Amino acid sequence: MRDEPDLAALRDELAAVLKDIGEFASEQRLDGFAKCFERALEDLFAESDFNGFHKDLANPELIPLIAIQLLSAAQSAWVFGGMGSWNDLGFEGEVQDRYEQLSEALYSIINQAIVGATNSSAPQLRSSVGVRAAGGAAKQRPWWKIFG
Repeated sequence: MRDEPDLAALRDELAAVLKDIGEFASEQRLDGFAKCFERALEDLFAESDFNGFHKDLANPELIPLIAIQLLSAAQSAWVFGGMGSWNDLGFEGEVQDRYEQLSEALYSIINQAIVGATNSSAPQLRSSVGVRAAGGAAKQRPWWKIFG
């Protein structure tokens, strides 16, 4: 069995990347993107209120607060895909190199944060999900199959 994800380390790394990419966005006068990254930083340390669009992902009975913070921040910082997205931008020279480095770092840590936050529910579910078989005996159900 794999170790549980280190959510605090993921949060620290995501915070560092968000700070760097937010500064880059501000320097390039990309105010809309800078606000996305600022909001994600706020989400990362919020004590309550899940700000992500998909609020159903933030069930405090299944995942800890830090996982909720990671999921909220990941949604706020997701700037990839679609017309007018972050990956439609282009720069010259060293600025382009920095943009590509920061973009790769953001994409990577957001995906790691989503996986880590989501996987943080697995140990709790494994031990808490059970169903009653005929005759009343408890039968353990696979942790990933909690509905149906």
